[in-house]
Amino acid sequence: MAKNTSLWIGSFFIFFFIVLILFGPYLPFVDSNLEEEIVRMEDGKIETPPYPPSKEIRLVPMEEGKI
Repeated sequence: MAKNTSLWIGSFFIFFFIVLILFGPYLPFVDSNLEEEIVRMEDGKIETPPYPPSKEIRLVPMEEGKI
C-alpha cells in the first residue's frame, strides 16, 4: 500500500470531487436564488447587456489591440 502513495492521493482527490459534485448544490452556503446578471456603470447610469459599441472596450485579438 505504501508503494502506491500517488495512486491513493489521486484516488482520494477524485473521490472528493465526485462527492462535491453530487452534494455541492445541497451545501448550506450555496445561494440557490442567485441570478446571473452582468451590469456596468457608464455616465452614472447602470447598463445591462447588450452594450452599445465603445472605444474603451474593444473585442479584438491582443496582437491587434496593443497600443
